[in-house]
Amino acid sequence: MLSEREQHVLNDIEQQISGEDPKLASAMQRLVAPRAARRFRRGHDVVVLVALLAAALCLVLSLPGPTAAAAGLAAAAFYLHPERSVPLIGRRRKRRRRGKG
Repeated sequence: MLSEREQHVLNDIEQQISGEDPKLASAMQRLVAPRAARRFRRGHDVVVLVALLAAALCLVLSLPGPTAAAAGLAAAAFYLHPERSVPLIGRRRKRRRRGKG
């Protein structure tokens, strides 16, 4: 925790930044705290793991419909992770041009 004086200084800095560069101030407000981001990642990983375990259980019990649904949920959760920088679906490959000859 910050002391009262440190909190006051921090508030002054935030006000100064928001006055000088409003775009930077709004970008800083949109940032997620590191602890919240870790918690979100952990929650996402738990969803993927539970869906995979459910798919495996349904497969063992010979339930094809629920197996497909659980596997689809696991795949969707994995591929739709918000921190994925490069989408895995829809990537375009660069085509090499062949010289005319």
